[in-house]
Amino acid sequence: MPLSGPVIVKLGGSVITEKKHELSARPRVIDRISSELSDFRDELIIIHGAGSFGHPIVKKYGIGLGHGDFRRVGVSETKLALMELNSLVVRSMKRHRIPAVPFMPSSFMTAEEGRITSMQIEPLKRLVDTAYVPVLHGDLIVDSAWGVSVVSGDQMAIQLAKNLSASKIMFGCDVDGVFRSDPRSDSNAELVRRIKYSELNKWIAKVGGSTGTDVTGGMRGKLTESAGLVDQRTPVTIFNLAKRGNLSQLLKGEEIDCTEIIA
Repeated sequence: MPLSGPVIVKLGGSVITEKKHELSARPRVIDRISSELSDFRDELIIIHGAGSFGHPIVKKYGIGLGHGDFRRVGVSETKLALMELNSLVVRSMKRHRIPAVPFMPSSFMTAEEGRITSMQIEPLKRLVDTAYVPVLHGDLIVDSAWGVSVVSGDQMAIQLAKNLSASKIMFGCDVDGVFRSDPRSDSNAELVRRIKYSELNKWIAKVGGSTGTDVTGGMRGKLTESAGLVDQRTPVTIFNLAKRGNLSQLLKGEEIDCTEIIA
């Protein structure tokens, strides 16, 4: 039975790029992800993180901290890098016969102080309705307060879920989900398999941000953004995209080690 709304899959920048090396993609990982997506036949929207194609450049130029010729050059440099990564992702999906279409968020969104204020959603909706797969990315958005601001793919995923009545959201990252302690430093860290929407604020206060250069909030950012769905109670899954087979299993409705945010 077809799902009631599109599935939104966020591909974490920490998985598809080498975040410690500027402008360094992981083409084999991207190709493996495309292969796992290729058998999915319901409505699908892909959003990928910027990783090393965005965060280091944004930090270097101080984008979102004001105006000036120096920062304007940085915006240009960042946008070109994001287009390059987006092209790599779309080309990989095309090789796997996915009807992927690059869709630049800054062409249909506006923001104020880093928060999305409007989306001209109709062109994107029509693509989804006609079985195309739009591929978006974390982006620099025209901002009424700051000129230009960084808007994460996580924030976009939640806003699109609201506007398009998504059936589910999947956040792919480089850990299995939310843990009670940091799994990178604690080998005995316990995975939290389910979090109720009513418990989100408690977990937001507990979890950490991101390792490496990340200007968009990491795991805490995912939980904070997900809290915006408290009224819709859209199912959210946070899972390890770096593990082969996880994405395809989730898309088939199979169980894996992950964190689910539920009503």
